[in-house]
Amino acid sequence: MYEIKTLCQFDMAIEPLYQHWLIPELMAKWLVPVAAARVNIITEPFSGGRYQISYQLNGHPCDIHGHYRTLVRPCEMLLSWYWQTQPQTTLIALRLNAISQNTTELVLRHTSFKDIDSRNQQRIFWQEALARLCKRPVC
Repeated sequence: MYEIKTLCQFDMAIEPLYQHWLIPELMAKWLVPVAAARVNIITEPFSGGRYQISYQLNGHPCDIHGHYRTLVRPCEMLLSWYWQTQPQTTLIALRLNAISQNTTELVLRHTSFKDIDSRNQQRIFWQEALARLCKRPVC
């Protein structure tokens, strides 16, 4: 199995950064491409709750969904990730570490890719999304 491991530092306190993974209005600002249209995000932000991220990109529908398997506020989450363009369920383990009051380290580990092409495509997605999350990440 193939995986992605990303380590970034953000000029943001730990709780607001954690919220960016749970609140649809915040997720829409960074988790979908800028050119996306008809964005619809639904979340049930509790352990076992589901989420769905739907949008259109260049006229094509995109759908990402899964479950928040574990939420430990404000520092950890484990979620399943299914993206229709890569028909496989993968896992994301997220760890947030407060470095200071306004600086947080994010460790994202995305695992269970069946092939290297799927992993590489998803890596590009995360690079672009994390850049939108914070204009100046230090990765």
